Amino acid sequence: MIFDIKTLLLVNLIVNLLSSFTMGVIWYQYQSRFSGLKIILFSTILSSSGIFLILLRGIIPDYVAIVVANTLLITGLLVLFIGLETFTGKKGPQIQNYFFLFIYFVAVSYFYLITPSMGMREIFLAFFTVIFDIQICWLIFRKVSPNLRPVVRIIGLVMICHLVFSLILLGIELIIPFDSSYFFNAGVIGEIIVIGYLLLGIWTIIALVMMVTRRLLSEVQAQEEKFKKAFQSSPYAIMLTRISDGKIFEVNEGFSYITGYNAEDVIGKKTLDILFWEKIEERANIVDALSKGKVYGIEVHLKRKSGELMTGIFSAEIIEINNETCILVSISDITERKKVENALRQSHKQINLLTSITRHDILNRIMVTLVYCDEIFDSVFDEQIKKQIQIIKKNTEEIHSLIAFTGQYQDLGTTQPEWQNIHRILQYRDIKTILDTVELLNQMGDYEIYADKMLRKVIYNLVENSIRHGINLTQIRFSAHEEQGDLKITYEDDGGGIVADEKEKSFKKGFGKNTGLGLFLIREILSITSITIKENGIPGEGVRFEITVPAGGWRVAT
Repeated sequence: MIFDIKTLLLVNLIVNLLSSFTMGVIWYQYQSRFSGLKIILFSTILSSSGIFLILLRGIIPDYVAIVVANTLLITGLLVLFIGLETFTGKKGPQIQNYFFLFIYFVAVSYFYLITPSMGMREIFLAFFTVIFDIQICWLIFRKVSPNLRPVVRIIGLVMICHLVFSLILLGIELIIPFDSSYFFNAGVIGEIIVIGYLLLGIWTIIALVMMVTRRLLSEVQAQEEKFKKAFQSSPYAIMLTRISDGKIFEVNEGFSYITGYNAEDVIGKKTLDILFWEKIEERANIVDALSKGKVYGIEVHLKRKSGELMTGIFSAEIIEINNETCILVSISDITERKKVENALRQSHKQINLLTSITRHDILNRIMVTLVYCDEIFDSVFDEQIKKQIQIIKKNTEEIHSLIAFTGQYQDLGTTQPEWQNIHRILQYRDIKTILDTVELLNQMGDYEIYADKMLRKVIYNLVENSIRHGINLTQIRFSAHEEQGDLKITYEDDGGGIVADEKEKSFKKGFGKNTGLGLFLIREILSITSITIKENGIPGEGVRFEITVPAGGWRVAT
């Protein structure tokens, strides 16, 4: 042969070190994505260490260069098996393999220390190599799930070659035992062993790299297929445009369904080219907003291909696709919803007009009734009749008060909710006026909540309830804090509070000392935007109303 065994082993060491480096890079890049890479890396390090110790024979103790070195080689193969099990998610018990490893170590030690025989050591090395090769092949071709077999098939084929080569070596060594006790003088058989395992080592690292690459590509393709299905099946109109030229390069089926434009109608064109915008200033506002970040939930007015107008909720975000900056646009069609909202709003206006007229007529008649009560009261002298007239007058005044009170809430739920700042609401004059000498601690910060426009009335009624019913009231406090995504708003006073068995009753319609509608309507107003309120104060100390604004219903003012 051209090279001696020591030179071939040195080349083998270099190949194994390169394999360790390659696996180290792969492990570093994909350690969080795939399990088992660290174990496979460790197996290449063990193999490199074993070869390195063999090369040091004559420099280090022979026991280390022979027994320890060969044990590291066979351990590296076992660790490769464990790594592949972990990579494929088919981990099994290893107690039998640890027993095999122990038997091998004892046998090699015996045939070095007690009955020196390089031939027997090589037979045991080939035998246990065959045992671990069989387990690896069984794992890859039988145990691994069918969807993963194409990924690991390449390493399986290499390990079959490894198994066949080891079986051939085992047969040769059984028939033609080594006639030398020094491996570096093992002749042709030694050279065949080193060259064979050198080539198999090269194929193994190539196969491992291809295995990881195929699995990565497989997962990327699966993700791409998943997102493609999500893209196409989305009920929203989705389109992708390039920032470089503003042209559309992809749209989904939802886009065609909502706008009437097929993919061939719009791909390669700008949205301006297809007369997509009903109000061009809306596009300018969106472009300006997008330059500062993503756009979310903006109402826009667009044109379908047929020329029909539509209303949509427009969202957009800048993303990178194949190293090119693009804009992902999503449009939700709310045209029908807006029509229904407008119809409801119009019907509410008509109902409010009717109830306003009716309420006005009833109040006029109540005033007439009260005037007649006073005249009749003055014209009779029977005390019993006067008492009855006073009862009639009192009940009539209560009816007047109730009708006037409900008039304040006739617009409840008829207008679009909006973002409101409680900190600013507390500074309004009507609230400051009823406080008089009561101290108001406003610790709301810059939180805004999405609520019905009657939120101001909610705040006013809470304060007025404390003023009206509080005992020795001196202080009212508003505060807020975030909790598990929600916003908790706390209203507290030091006016005595609500007794335990009346806490929930106080929110019932008709319960209370005045109209019996105050807290009931407060809860109803807040519930329009899914805001909840409960009372959990300590009786005798003061009320404590906890208002919970769900995630998405609050924000920090900018």
